[in-house]
Amino acid sequence: MKSIRFLLVATIVIGTLSGCYDYRDPENQRLNAWVSSIDWKSKNHGMPLIMLKRQNGTEQRFHHSSITLTSENLKIGDLLVKESGSKMCEINGKKIRCLK
Repeated sequence: MKSIRFLLVATIVIGTLSGCYDYRDPENQRLNAWVSSIDWKSKNHGMPLIMLKRQNGTEQRFHHSSITLTSENLKIGDLLVKESGSKMCEINGKKIRCLK
């Protein structure tokens, strides 16, 4: 009985921590790349999917429900810079809030 309670509590704690980490994941991302494609209403619950191309040619995804950018703020070919731990982005040298 004690082991079942322990497993239940451990599962709840791990699930909670995982949810918190997932929520903060886009805030912890560091971006410095050009926008190569944008899907404002992706198949994944309608969340924006922004594909970025770094200077070295590799691609990076910026995909989360907390992204507040719109088609007026961001276009293909724009330079998107974001520091880790920040909710602010710099788009072509202009600072704008990009996360809730």
